[in-house]
Amino acid sequence: MEKKKKKKKPILNDEDLKLENISANITIRLNAELLNLYKDWAKELGIGYQTLMKIKLTEALKGKNLEERVLMLESKLKKQA
Repeated sequence: MEKKKKKKKPILNDEDLKLENISANITIRLNAELLNLYKDWAKELGIGYQTLMKIKLTEALKGKNLEERVLMLESKLKKQA
């Protein structure tokens, strides 16, 4: 009986090579108060503080500021009422 050869999976696939899936290690200096605020907030949300920082940086750069989010939430609440 002849054994079937298993296809080897590539180490990297197309999904791995998408820009949004590539991370870079950086060093940033933050004051202790700001870092602790992020850590406390992240803990309340049940996520890591670095993940929270990435979310907030992305929102800020894509224009999702607090005012826009409040307006969006108000609009949703009005529709539900």
